[in-house]
Amino acid sequence: YMDVFIKFDTETLTGYALRFIRTTKFHNAVDCLFVRYENGTVAEISEPVSTTCYRTPCTITLKVKGNILSAHAESPAGPEAAQNRPGVAGEVNMKAEIRTNPFGGFGIQYKGGAPTLIKELKVEWE
Repeated sequence: YMDVFIKFDTETLTGYALRFIRTTKFHNAVDCLFVRYENGTVAEISEPVSTTCYRTPCTITLKVKGNILSAHAESPAGPEAAQNRPGVAGEVNMKAEIRTNPFGGFGIQYKGGAPTLIKELKVEWE
């Protein structure tokens, strides 16, 4: 799996993440879901979305406004790969209500077996 952290504190391992995880449900799709870290303990806080959008090039956008965490992930290859595949989305659009915290950290944790290249990264604090 790969977690993209937001509103995350690296000292206490507390905050939120968008998780991309391989499952046995589909051979060419991943599940995407929100998780909450609290002192290193991870809990799922959304239902998973099975998607084909984690393909080159994949664009991932995470935002927090107030107590709403939102994610959008897409790839030009995603919609075509998802055609005629019930239960598989070509892109991800998710929202979850979260508890606010004072943290501003961002990060990526990759626990995968296959190579992943991160070509561009943009982080904004407003």
